[in-house]
Amino acid sequence: MLRHHSGRFATHYIFAFLIFNIMLEQSSQTSDKGIKELLKSLSLYGFCQPMLWEYYLSLRRKIKSLIIQSLNIAYKQARLAISDPVSLAIFFHREISLFFKHYVRVGEDSMFGWVSQYFSAIKTNKREVLYIYSLLWL
Repeated sequence: MLRHHSGRFATHYIFAFLIFNIMLEQSSQTSDKGIKELLKSLSLYGFCQPMLWEYYLSLRRKIKSLIIQSLNIAYKQARLAISDPVSLAIFFHREISLFFKHYVRVGEDSMFGWVSQYFSAIKTNKREVLYIYSLLWL
């Protein structure tokens, strides 16, 4: 790509670094001391430069930490829901009632169009979590 006839890849200010990082990632290790020293220097320089491998690694670490944090929050919410099923049922009823009041609106133009009637059935799964089946007549 660097030898492409238009030369636009070769003249791009970051593309060569990107290709170099991809090639290093694919080849993993090298025994050349000069290349090792170059990689060490690039690693120190790369954290503050966009489009370099170290920059991507730091972004990946941030994303992983956010995922772990959100999983921790979801785990705490699930644990709370399991420990208090009555509050969970009250919350579910309130959310579903508000959904049908504001989004379905029987006899009016709504988010789904003109709804003349609807039917819903609430069930639980094996973990005793509530969910709903609904049928709308448009």
